[in-house]
Amino acid sequence: MWMGLLPFSLWRELQGSPLMMPVSCFFAVFFFGIDELGIQIEEPLSIIPLEGMCDGIRIACMEMVAREQHDSGLQPIGEDAKQYFK
Repeated sequence: MWMGLLPFSLWRELQGSPLMMPVSCFFAVFFFGIDELGIQIEEPLSIIPLEGMCDGIRIACMEMVAREQHDSGLQPIGEDAKQYFK
């Protein structure tokens, strides 16, 4: 709402100058950029692909467990480990 009313408040200061739209756009980009920066600082982990990293670690651990069980002659545990013996 504030950005929508900004051109009306600048009208008297810039006296209808053609610079009103570029100045309004500059302030819009500046303030929305500050807002986006605040969101990123507030939630920094939302941009890191943690779910994919955790899935990779889980698969690597399951492979190690399955390989160890296969080498030692033990039966694999759970349905997830059976896929590694095909």
